[in-house]
Amino acid sequence: MKYFKLFVLPVYLFVFILFLDFILTLDFIRNFTENKLEYYFYQSREVLISENIKESNLYPNKKTLFLLGTSHFGELSNDIMNKERPDLLNFNYSSPSASFSYYAFILNKAIDLGIKPAYIVLEIYPYSATDTANYYALRYSYDLGFFIKYYRNFDFYDLDTFLRSRLFRTQVFPFKVSEIIKKIKNPETKEIFQILKKEIYNNLTSKNGGIANNLIHTISPDNLLENSDIYFNENFLNFNFSKNQMFFLEEVLKICKTHDIKIIMVKPIIYPYLDKKINEIENIKNFNSIINGYISNYNVILVNLQEYENSLECLNFIDSHHLSGGCYEKPTEIIIKSLDK
Repeated sequence: MKYFKLFVLPVYLFVFILFLDFILTLDFIRNFTENKLEYYFYQSREVLISENIKESNLYPNKKTLFLLGTSHFGELSNDIMNKERPDLLNFNYSSPSASFSYYAFILNKAIDLGIKPAYIVLEIYPYSATDTANYYALRYSYDLGFFIKYYRNFDFYDLDTFLRSRLFRTQVFPFKVSEIIKKIKNPETKEIFQILKKEIYNNLTSKNGGIANNLIHTISPDNLLENSDIYFNENFLNFNFSKNQMFFLEEVLKICKTHDIKIIMVKPIIYPYLDKKINEIENIKNFNSIINGYISNYNVILVNLQEYENSLECLNFIDSHHLSGGCYEKPTEIIIKSLDK
């Protein structure tokens, strides 16, 4: 009986923890504890594959274009893409702070489900090459099959984070008393969150995953300079790119070569002062050198939107590395016209 209790008590404790985990993440509770929309962006991208399949079946004569990027790609103009290339079905799989391994996951999953894009517009942003960029995807995306296939390119921390997030829902939806208090004091924040969450899924059909935003937001140069320094210090001061993430970037290129998928690499436009600071980093120079090697080896076209900053009529920023939504028409046109090359 003594040994039986020693065995049963941990089982009871584990069941209790799972039950508590379930209770703390019920929809009613989450209405007060959630403050991150990133989960819904990542979840919606897998739903978008299903929408992609439906559209491809409806228009068998049209080829598919994938947009794989971070939040920098979210507001690329769907209307401009449809106008410039009506022969294409464009689907925007971009997600906040996405890593190169996440691009590989989406591409693998789409091909496994029968969707092979003719073109991929791939964002090349140095942050996507860091281990930190994998934060959201490890918690909100991926599946066990992807981990098994590429087990050599994930470390123990990655596997631990992935498994805990699948076992315990509080790893995905943390229970924070402070957030509950904030929502009670400001109930409008709860309503705004629900509206934004709904908009993400509405955009799956209305904008093929893109974000509908024609607003032009202006921030003063002084604020942009300050924001640039803060963002740089937080994300690039000790910049190191991950060998695993660089592996996944090349893996995307290899998959595309195997399936005869054309790739356009795109460097996003950011605030010029921040761009200058980032490009002065030695490891960024090494990163760019590797990218240039990929461009040569895989016959890839590179579009550096930063080179067009002086010719863009609309150059407003919402922060140091995000162009205002209403300014994306011209960059979208530049990217789409590069497909002709």
